Amino acid sequence: MRTSRVSTAGLAAITLWRLPDDRLPAHHPALTFWEDNVRGIIAFGAAALAAYLLVPAMARAADPGFCNDYARVAVDQARFARSMPWCAPGAYGPRWTMDYRVHYDWCLGARYRDAQGEREARHAYVESCRRH
Repeated sequence: MRTSRVSTAGLAAITLWRLPDDRLPAHHPALTFWEDNVRGIIAFGAAALAAYLLVPAMARAADPGFCNDYARVAVDQARFARSMPWCAPGAYGPRWTMDYRVHYDWCLGARYRDAQGEREARHAYVESCRRH
């Protein structure tokens, strides 16, 4: 058997015992140390990738409690807008549907800020009708 010296960044040099064909034995401490580090790096990378992919998805989807309130208010705003003769002509399309389920289902797949934007747009229109 022959030996070789390997220097690691700032660490004391370690002597690696090599087999005649230059392979380390499977149970060698240096080999298991690097294997464990590589496994740790791979696991960390996989976790970071999963977090990167999942967090935006979680940040996007509004929760059912929020969506319940969103849909209830949307239907109330639509009902009010349609009850006012000077507002009714502008209260058409999906934003103004009186179907709770349409609003609720849309909200579940929407980002919070998009749902809030829809709520604010309806609110602004309803307020403009009240000032008429």
